[in-house]
This record gives sequence, structure tokens and C-alpha cells, in this order.
Amino acid sequence: MDWQIVFTEKEKVIEKDFDMDMKIEPTESIVTVKNLTVTGKDGRLLVDHLSLQLRRGETLGLVGESGSGKTLTLKSLMNLLPSTLTEQHDEKTINGNAAMIFQNPMSALDPLCPVLSQLTEVVMVRQNVSKGEARLRAEKLLKRLGLPDELAKKDRLPGELSGGQCQRILIAMALACKPDILLCDEPTTALDVTVQKQTLDLIRELQKEMNFAILFVTHNLAVAASICSHLAVMHSGKIVETGKTKELLQHPKDDYTKMLLSAILRIPNRRER
Repeated sequence: MDWQIVFTEKEKVIEKDFDMDMKIEPTESIVTVKNLTVTGKDGRLLVDHLSLQLRRGETLGLVGESGSGKTLTLKSLMNLLPSTLTEQHDEKTINGNAAMIFQNPMSALDPLCPVLSQLTEVVMVRQNVSKGEARLRAEKLLKRLGLPDELAKKDRLPGELSGGQCQRILIAMALACKPDILLCDEPTTALDVTVQKQTLDLIRELQKEMNFAILFVTHNLAVAASICSHLAVMHSGKIVETGKTKELLQHPKDDYTKMLLSAILRIPNRRER
């Protein structure tokens, strides 16, 4: 008997069967974190002795409610923690280039600068090429991500684009860094459900082409199940359970994981089949 995620009406478009085939074979370790601790200025542990490892081609979903420490973990990996927080760890290693996709694409882009100019600047800096060559490469990236040709011809500002188009611009900027790992911080939260599916499909397709690892942070277990080969469930700053996606969802052990699943998971009985 197969288990199946049952989505709310808003999430139906991204429904995935747990028998999905993760074809990418992970090889060398890209990210290693051992005993990461992040402490607030009041002394409270925000991330509590977190350890994880991520290999090339793997997609690890870091799942939990708001305030569980997911985004702080990403910011720590990118060395973006605010100065008011204290960080300690035994090891924190990224072997290769890391790029990040943020939650709200509209706030992550400069509202007063044309999107093509912003992408061209990233390509020029990260790939060390001339401005003319960078623009050509930026235009190719836009085309590869399915964005309208007019973006390469007109000086369009972020406010003139849809949320989905802006998110694709951020993905293009991340790809310009030629990442070995893509750090995704709730990248579909600000998008409508149809655009969510398109964005997730695009990220999966690009991963197959480029074989980068993905650390995918989300509060939405349904979204995580649709893209991640492995899951790590976070609660109150700690990872309480990890495992392959299908196995963890079929046989959760921690009570918190079971609580998250209870809202979206059911076992179809024989009458429903």
C-alpha cells in the first residue's frame, strides 16, 4: 500500500508520489557542519549543536516551523549572521561555490536598477569577464530560464515583472556563480501555487544538468517532499529526525515529525482505491 501526501487546495498543483526516482548519484561531500551553535544576545540557543552533511547531487530539505533555526543555519553557511548573534562550531566546510536564493524575490532585487543590468553585474564579477561578454552570458541565462526575450531588449525594472519572473532572475544570478551548492530559503513561499510548481521543476531540471547540491529550507513539508531526496526536521533549533524522504515520511519516529505529517498525510483505505 502506497502512502501519499494529500495537499490542501492551494498545494494540489505540486503533488508528487513518494515513489519518485531520484536518479542523481551523490558523490563527494559538498557541505559538512558539525555541532553548529548559534546563540542570541540573551543567551538563548537558536541553533543547538546542529550537524549535517550534504553530497554533490543531493537535495536536503531542512523542514520546520518558523523560528526553528532553519534560516539561521543557511545564513551561518553564507557567513551572513547578524553581529548580535554568537556562532560556534567544530567544523563548517563548503567545498566549492555556494549561491543563495532568497524568500522574497521582490525585496532581494534593487528596485531602481534594470534586472538585466543586475544580472550582468553578477556575471561580470563572479565569472571575471568583460561587461560586453557578461551581458551576452546574462542574456543566455535569461533565455535558458524561459524568460521573455524582451527582458534582454528593454531596461525592465523588478517592479514591472511578476513574482515568478523575479524569482527566475534570482535563480539566474545564482547560476551565474556556477554553484556547487544552491542554498534555497523558502524560495516558493511568495509565489502562487502554479508558479511554485514551475519554479521547483526548473530547479530540479537545472540540478540534473549541473549536478549541484541543494539545501532547501521550507516550513512546508509538502513542498519539501516534492523536491528533496533527504529530509532533516528541525524543532527549537535542533534536528530531531533525518532520513531519505520516502522512508522518513512513511516511518516517522519523532513526535514532532508526526505532528507535521498529520496535517497533510493520509493512508488511503481499500474503499478509496
